[in-house]
Amino acid sequence: MVFVLSNSQPAFQSGLRSSELQSLHKRRRYELLASYRGTSFAETQNLCLSASKPDKSRQIQPFEEPSVLFKTAASVDTSGGLTSISSKNSSVLQANRQDQRYKTLARYRGISLVEKRQTSSVQLQDTPRIQLLGKRKRLSDVDHENSDFPSAAKRLRLSEGTPQQKRPTMIRLKGRRKGTDSGPKSVSEPPKTASTIKSEQPRTPVIWIIGSSYIRRGEEAAQRQFGTNFGLRAKVQWFGKGGMRWGGVLPRFYSEAPTHGPPDILVVHAGGNDLGLVSPVELASQIQKDLSHLHKDFPEMRIAFSAINERQSWRYGRPGRINSNRKQVNSLLRRAVRSFGGLVIEHPELRFFNNTLFLPDRVHFSKRGNSLFLGSIHSVLEKILAQRCNT
Repeated sequence: MVFVLSNSQPAFQSGLRSSELQSLHKRRRYELLASYRGTSFAETQNLCLSASKPDKSRQIQPFEEPSVLFKTAASVDTSGGLTSISSKNSSVLQANRQDQRYKTLARYRGISLVEKRQTSSVQLQDTPRIQLLGKRKRLSDVDHENSDFPSAAKRLRLSEGTPQQKRPTMIRLKGRRKGTDSGPKSVSEPPKTASTIKSEQPRTPVIWIIGSSYIRRGEEAAQRQFGTNFGLRAKVQWFGKGGMRWGGVLPRFYSEAPTHGPPDILVVHAGGNDLGLVSPVELASQIQKDLSHLHKDFPEMRIAFSAINERQSWRYGRPGRINSNRKQVNSLLRRAVRSFGGLVIEHPELRFFNNTLFLPDRVHFSKRGNSLFLGSIHSVLEKILAQRCNT
C-alpha cells in the first residue's frame, strides 16, 4: 500500500489515521538515521527498538537536518538506551567527525587534506574550533590570546618554559613617518655576490627609433656609418616601415612594448606622408596629442620628434604648397613638445634644391643625404645620454 501526503489537504481528509502517520514518521526517521550512521535500516531499527522509549513530546519531522538527528541520537545514547551499540559504529561516528574537522581546518589553512592528516595530533587537539557563521574567518584572524583554546605553538612554548620572542622591528627604508624614533637602527646587509654587484651597475639605456621608410633605410646606413647600436653606449632598436603615416606610430609602439619593454629614449620620424591629406593644424594637433599620451603613460621616457624633412617631390600635392604646410607643422610642434619636456630634432642641411642629397625618385636620401639625416639624430642622442650620465 502506498500513501501520498498532500500539503494542501488536512490529515483527516487523506484517509490516514494518526497511528499510520506516526508509523510513517518513524520509518522516515529510521531511514535518515541509517543513512547518516552508515548502517542498514534493519540494524538501526533494532537498535532504536531495544533502546528506552524516547520522549514523545518531541517528534522528529521528516524534513529535519541530519545534525538534528545526530543530536537526538546523542541524547538517546546518554539515556542508556543505546549503550549496547557496537564499538564499530562508535568508531565510524568518531572517524566521520574527525574527517569533517580535517576538511574544515585544511580549507581555512590553505593546505591539502593529506598534509593536514599528517600533522601531529597535539596540534590538531589544540586548534580552536571555529563557528562558520556570517563571514568566513581564517584561523590566523582568531584571537588566541583572549580565547579559551590557545594555539598549539603557544602551548608548546609554555610547556617548554622558553620565553616568547618579540617580532622583529620593521624598518622603513624610504622615508620615515612622523612620531617614530630617529635613533640609530642597525640593518644586517647580506654579503655582496657577483650577481648583486652586477645589478648595482648602471643599466644600459634603451633607444627606440620609429618611423617611415627614412628610418627603414637609415638602419642599414647607420650600421655602415656608426657601427652597432648607432655608435652609442646604449641598445638601439629600429622600427621602420615604408609608407607609414602618423596613425601607425602608436599601434607600433604598443605592439612592441610588451615584448621589449618601454625604452628610455624614443625618437619618432613620421608625419610627412600625411601632408596633403589633412590640414597642417589638424596634423600637428594629433601629433601633440599622441606624444602627450605617451609621456603620460611613460613619464620617465624622453621623447624626441624628428622634424619633417624637405623633399623634391610630394605625393598628395604641389611641392610649394606641401612645403609650406611642412614648415607650419614643425613650427607648431616646436612649442608643443616643450609642455612635456620633449625636443625636436632639426635637419637644416637637408634642402630640396640639392640634388646630391636625393635618389632619382626625388623622395628618399642618397648616401650623402642619409649621412646628414642620421648625423642630426646621432648628435641629439649623444646629448641626451650625456645629460642622463650627469644626473
